[in-house]
Amino acid sequence: RQSEELHRVTLNNMTDTVLITDEAGGYTYVCPNVHFIFGYTADEIRELGPIDELLGENLFDREELPANGVLKNIECTATDKAGRERTLLVNVREVSIQDGSLLYSCRDITKRKQREEALATLQETARDFLYAETKHEIAQHIVDDTRGVLDLDASAVYLFDADKNNLTPVAQSSAMKRLNGPLSTVHADTTSLPGYSFLENESLFFDDVHDSKMLENQ
Repeated sequence: RQSEELHRVTLNNMTDTVLITDEAGGYTYVCPNVHFIFGYTADEIRELGPIDELLGENLFDREELPANGVLKNIECTATDKAGRERTLLVNVREVSIQDGSLLYSCRDITKRKQREEALATLQETARDFLYAETKHEIAQHIVDDTRGVLDLDASAVYLFDADKNNLTPVAQSSAMKRLNGPLSTVHADTTSLPGYSFLENESLFFDDVHDSKMLENQ
């Protein structure tokens, strides 16, 4: 009983998910922590149908498995219950446990993948800066690459005019144009969001930007 309790607690709290299926892909075991990655309960996973519905078809070549015993670090993309795409590393091995013959262990590497892609984008942006001849070109490169680095669709870059003490928008993404229309030049003071962030050297984050009283001064 103590061994079973330890097994249950371990499976409930680890972040990797273990799934066991028969040769047809039907589940014979679903780890109780499956919600950590996929957002579904174990019962909901079973209701989805065979494992191909979760991890996609042709995840691996079944004929390669007997020779290797285990296939490691198969990268795939799965969609969780909320509709978000997850990048997974999957290990598959042959087992003989009750009616199950294939064991899948799934690790969520979504954040790691995002960091790798963001770093690659930053490196490309840095190379672009070497060939940019004007501040406006640099600003446009920043806007173009913001989505890949920060996962933000709407972005803009302002340039500071020291003579007039103004912040002038010189580049904005199409999403920013669609959501906000043309951006206005703002005075570099603490009454506007760009002005405050610029002067105080402080990043501002809002669950809803409309909650900020400074928004009306944009």
